[in-house]
Amino acid sequence: MATNKRSIEDLKGNIPIKQLLDNVGKAPENKNFSVSARLWLQYIVKIKFILLYIQADRIGDSEFHLYCSKSMMPYFLAAGHIFYAKYAHLHVQQMEELKEKMESTEYKKFSEGCFTIRRTDRVWGGVAQDIKIE
Repeated sequence: MATNKRSIEDLKGNIPIKQLLDNVGKAPENKNFSVSARLWLQYIVKIKFILLYIQADRIGDSEFHLYCSKSMMPYFLAAGHIFYAKYAHLHVQQMEELKEKMESTEYKKFSEGCFTIRRTDRVWGGVAQDIKIE
């Protein structure tokens, strides 16, 4: 499992990907782009949150998972998905309360990747609990 942890750290520390995502995130604010280009960039930013959410679940990063969940909530409301927004808010609230409710050793394991289900020891092998049931 130690090699798996190193690989996860390598994946999290991928600087070119972070720079690309930062540039894409700042691009819609640039007035030099055409209206169509800004629309596409806004779309890419929304897709970025979905991809980051999947990455957080796959590598088992609970803090990153919560960040992505919080970031997607305004889009749920804007799209009229009230129940998604409601339960995403409830999910984030309950996940943040776990720190006080769980023992410190259990919470440490949980936050270091045990909130996802893994069949193998591969880095990208984490699966969310609700998907595993299916």
